[in-house]
Amino acid sequence: MQTIFDVLRKQISHQIETAKDHLSAGTVSDYAEYREVRGIIRGLQSAELTVSELERANMRNDDD
Repeated sequence: MQTIFDVLRKQISHQIETAKDHLSAGTVSDYAEYREVRGIIRGLQSAELTVSELERANMRNDDD
């Protein structure tokens, strides 16, 4: 069964890949845009980590 955590992780992962594709395609117009996209990627990676931590905490609570 797919959990909300799985759905969130999938969506975040897709957004990260989209941003990485934008960078690797060389379509950023300048350094400022490059930094903005890198910041988006970092923020999404942080969100991905938070989702994983919340899932682990939720699983621990279910075991209690």
